[in-house]
Amino acid sequence: MAKFNTEHFIEIVLYIINRINGKDLGKVKLHKILWFSDLEKYINSGYTITNCRYARQERGPMSRNLDKALEALVNRGDITQYREDEESQWIFKPINKADISF
Repeated sequence: MAKFNTEHFIEIVLYIINRINGKDLGKVKLHKILWFSDLEKYINSGYTITNCRYARQERGPMSRNLDKALEALVNRGDITQYREDEESQWIFKPINKADISF
C-alpha cells in the first residue's frame, strides 16, 4: 500500500466538495463518497485514490483523516462550513478550486 499523503488527501476532499457543491453535503456523505471512490478504484486497479484508512462506524465507514483535512481547508480559506441550526449537520461550501495536478 502506498504511503498516505496529507496534502493530496486535502486536495481530494476539496475536489469532492467542489464537485458536489450542494446544500446536503455533510460529513457522513463525504465519508461515504471517499470510501466508495477508494473501493471502486481498488476493484478496478488494485490501489486506492486516497491511501487513507477507514474505521467501521454505525453510519458507514469513516476516514480517520477527514476532520483534519476539513479543518485545514477552513483555515486555508478554501471552504466555509455552517449549520442551519444547532441540530443540523455541518454543511461545506467551496470557495477555491482544488489543485489536482498531482
